[in-house]
Amino acid sequence: MTATPADLIVVNGDVNTLSAAGPDTAEALAVRDGIFVAVGSDADVLGWKGPSTTVVDAQGRCIIPGLIDAHTHLVRAGFTWNQELRWTSVTSIAEGLELISSQASQTPPGTWITVLGGWHPLQFAERRSPTIDELDAAAPDHPVVVQYLYEWALLNARARQQVEASGALGAGGFDPATVDVDESGRMAGNVRTMASLRWLYAQLPVPTHAEQVASTVAASRALAAMGITGVIDGGGANTGPGVYGPLREVWEAGNLPIRVRLTRHASAPGREEEEFPAYFAEDVSDDDDMLRRLGVGEVTLYSVHDGFNRLPDLSEPQVERLSELMHACAAAGSTVQIHLIRPETTDRVIEIWEDVNRKTPIVDLRWAIVHGHSVSVERAARLRDLGAGVIVEALLRLEGDEVLMHWDAQRLATAPPVAALKAAGTRLAAGSDAFRVASPNPFATLEWLCTGQTLAGTQIWDPSNTLDRRQALECMTTEAAWFSFEESSRGRIEEGYSADFAALTADYFTVPAHEIHSIGAEMTVVGGKVVWSTDRFAVTEENA
Repeated sequence: MTATPADLIVVNGDVNTLSAAGPDTAEALAVRDGIFVAVGSDADVLGWKGPSTTVVDAQGRCIIPGLIDAHTHLVRAGFTWNQELRWTSVTSIAEGLELISSQASQTPPGTWITVLGGWHPLQFAERRSPTIDELDAAAPDHPVVVQYLYEWALLNARARQQVEASGALGAGGFDPATVDVDESGRMAGNVRTMASLRWLYAQLPVPTHAEQVASTVAASRALAAMGITGVIDGGGANTGPGVYGPLREVWEAGNLPIRVRLTRHASAPGREEEEFPAYFAEDVSDDDDMLRRLGVGEVTLYSVHDGFNRLPDLSEPQVERLSELMHACAAAGSTVQIHLIRPETTDRVIEIWEDVNRKTPIVDLRWAIVHGHSVSVERAARLRDLGAGVIVEALLRLEGDEVLMHWDAQRLATAPPVAALKAAGTRLAAGSDAFRVASPNPFATLEWLCTGQTLAGTQIWDPSNTLDRRQALECMTTEAAWFSFEESSRGRIEEGYSADFAALTADYFTVPAHEIHSIGAEMTVVGGKVVWSTDRFAVTEENA
């Protein structure tokens, strides 16, 4: 026994270390004070056992470094997690409607029932979306909203009645062409486009502060159950400087089970120049390893926030505004993560960054493009020279079949060119972009990186643009840690690194590629603390 025993030892595992210094695989690991102190054979690691050491038998399970979702929207999900239904894992419309009916039976009439994205019709046996009539039949006495990505939302009859009764239609704040009305001018049940969806969110009940705190705990624990040990939060619609109270309260109470790194943007269009300086001036001395403020993102300027079918405003005044904001970020030493999908936006932003870098070097600030569907090989080299990286996600796993109608197959085959990015030495990480446009399941993202196939089985990426399983895993571990300046302390199972890891329900490296998305976590550990486990790995006095 060592002079100072370990707090936790895991033996009989298939440990995939991703270590840069030691072997790729091991049987066991030991943790003390939240740090890996030994990784090796069962016999060697058990030498760290003391009277109070907890020993867990991994039963041969695949163990990987804790997953880091490099781009998600946990803070926003935490506002309403306990009030929402989620269809992420639903396999039929019938099942989804049953969830709505069940929720209706458990709540008073008039209580809102919401499904705010994270699903796709192709995951259903029926291969279609629900109808308004089906929503009416499932919950006739409850207002129901079912949102599909950021494309549209269906409102049942009761929901339309409540919106109309509130006077919201007369108050405006939305594009009338995107809210369907019948011949009498009454809502017909469909709301389209991101701008009008934001208007719709404002019509939904706002949970109390206490409810938001509870929802934030529940949402972060749900991520831990997927093997996620940390996230980079990208802000998102309906966020801004005033929304972080519930998250901070959870953190201050010691109830935050995963590490959160925050990128933040302005609360509304036109507020960027006012609110960014406040971010730059913040005292971050109280940040710790569980909650840390990282920088600005993902909407750096609302007017240039593009999409597959959403055109940015690249007029001279807006480009000048963006340039001034980027110069301000560089002068403040702030990290920047910016949402970019279309080629015209990508080109202008890289040009701006190069101009900024000539005045105030950004090569050590780890600026990043989020999504990056139009990053070319030539652009990849320019990003590398700026010390910048790309954070990809699996949006095309859900949307690829539809995007094919607007972007040709050749263009999508390397959107983005992940293999070329790695070859060029450009930093590459991966995230989910959950919860409204995608599933938070990290293994769905990993499956996309390895296959480039949609839910329907369409081969969107050229096979040469996919990653092998280790490369994909690095994008959600070692590489993801680089974007928050933590590549020397997170993302590997290696002595001296933070003890973040997960034991999986299946072997990530050997399951059929199309089954990767079905993997979950049997046990998730953050800083040496078990934050999630199934009954199989419940830590009890019997195995202590």
